[in-house]
Amino acid sequence: MNFSYYLVSSFMASATYLLIKSTDHTPTRVSSTLSLIGFGGLYLIHQFTPIDFHSLASLIFGASFVGMCSHKKINIGEILFGSLVFAALFDFLDPVSYQVGGALGFSAFVSIVLVWSSSKVVSHLKTLILSR
Repeated sequence: MNFSYYLVSSFMASATYLLIKSTDHTPTRVSSTLSLIGFGGLYLIHQFTPIDFHSLASLIFGASFVGMCSHKKINIGEILFGSLVFAALFDFLDPVSYQVGGALGFSAFVSIVLVWSSSKVVSHLKTLILSR
């Protein structure tokens, strides 16, 4: 279990989400800009210390997908939880499976759908319990 995956994923997803929410830039522009900045920082770190550059670069890119959700449907708490689910998927699935095109985006989508649907179920159960 690589805890740096969870930190990087949470940071990238929340930075992407908050930047989209606070500016008038499109989600794809924000995601690609933050990914490029993340890749650059990762490359500099890689020059001075041995890290798994390719896995972390994929994680940065995928986590920025998690943050591309609409702030009208998903809140920051759900983004953070979704980024942790994404990091868990990334950590436990074989990194070779992420060589297939679309796997990062699909994992980000699955993470957000799981979090969003869980949130709706909990909200519905709460209203059912309180109405009795």
